[in-house]
Amino acid sequence: MTIITPIAIAIILVIITSIRQINQYEKGVKFTFGKFTAVMEPGWRIVWPVIQTYQKVDVRIKAVDVPDQNAITRDNVSVKVNAVIYYKVSDAPKSVIEVEGRPDPRDRRQGDGCVGIEGK
Repeated sequence: MTIITPIAIAIILVIITSIRQINQYEKGVKFTFGKFTAVMEPGWRIVWPVIQTYQKVDVRIKAVDVPDQNAITRDNVSVKVNAVIYYKVSDAPKSVIEVEGRPDPRDRRQGDGCVGIEGK
């Protein structure tokens, strides 16, 4: 009985610390020994310590304001273009495994796609 009690307490502690919550607006990407194994849907999920890791991905629609862009139309009129980019993660594992970094709202390169659109 004295040996069983500490072992039972250790097992209960491991189980309690392995429970993770995925919110309604998130999906979890689970890795076992560094290899992708599953997509975790919202709710309480088990991630075994040391063996498994996970990363949460927000799947809500996000808006990024692109800084104003100055452009010249074909008839040489100067215009200022403002844009907003809406995006959503549709494939959680692909966004974690194949995409490096996160979009930065202050990144000025987002507006480069507007060049050549005006005047058409």
